Amino acid sequence: MLLSARSRCTRDTSTSWRTSTIAPVNPAHLDEVEKTLLLISHARERAERSARAIRREDAGSPLAAGLEEADRRLLAVHGELMRSSFFGDAQDQLRLAG
Repeated sequence: MLLSARSRCTRDTSTSWRTSTIAPVNPAHLDEVEKTLLLISHARERAERSARAIRREDAGSPLAAGLEEADRRLLAVHGELMRSSFFGDAQDQLRLAG
C-alpha cells in the first residue's frame, strides 16, 4: 500500500512545528480524485469558452453571466477538492492558516 504524499502539520504549545503520521492511501482512490479533478477542469474550460462565445454575440446575455458564475464555482470546487484530498481537510487548513 502506498503512502499519501500529504502530511498534516500541527502547532504545539511551544510554537514548534511537528508532523503527524502519514496515512496510507489506496492508489485507486487517488486515481478517482485525479479523474474528478480533470473533469472539473474540462467543465471549467467549456464554461469559459462558451461564455466568451456568447458574449461576442450578445454582450448582456444572462446565459454568459450564468456560465461565468459556473466557472467561478467550479474553480472553488476544484480548489477545495485539491486541498481536502492532498493537503488535509479544509478545517485543518483554516486552523493552520489562522
